[in-house]
Amino acid sequence: MFDIGTRDNGEQFAFLKAGCGKKLGDAVQAVHGDSFPNDWIYMQFHDLLGVIADYDIDTIEKLENLRGEIVDGQVDMYTHELKQWLMDYPRADEFMSEAVAGRSYSTDDGMWQVYSCAQYLAIDDIMNEVITLLQSK
Repeated sequence: MFDIGTRDNGEQFAFLKAGCGKKLGDAVQAVHGDSFPNDWIYMQFHDLLGVIADYDIDTIEKLENLRGEIVDGQVDMYTHELKQWLMDYPRADEFMSEAVAGRSYSTDDGMWQVYSCAQYLAIDDIMNEVITLLQSK
């Protein structure tokens, strides 16, 4: 479905293999919306599908039961990675607003907790497309 390439600067990126199928391409495009192709989105699809394949999941119900664990495992742990995501992901502001509106944080939590929550919501949005894709098979 996906392949991993390496740029001249050593950075890795995921891309759709030729002949991967229209449904997968449509799912990736749905997350992109009107924005240009984004490496982070492609890598999240690649990683989520890889993690799901590592689990013994034979029904969508089992996948839904593991959803939080799977999505949480994809959230960046390091502040420099979260900063990079905020700068590179075109919809980061949308998920930041949702994270702030949907949860209450104390000043002790710090903004990085909000950033992590926003990224969780963004990954969960991609997981929606992954689940829809798997249901259509």
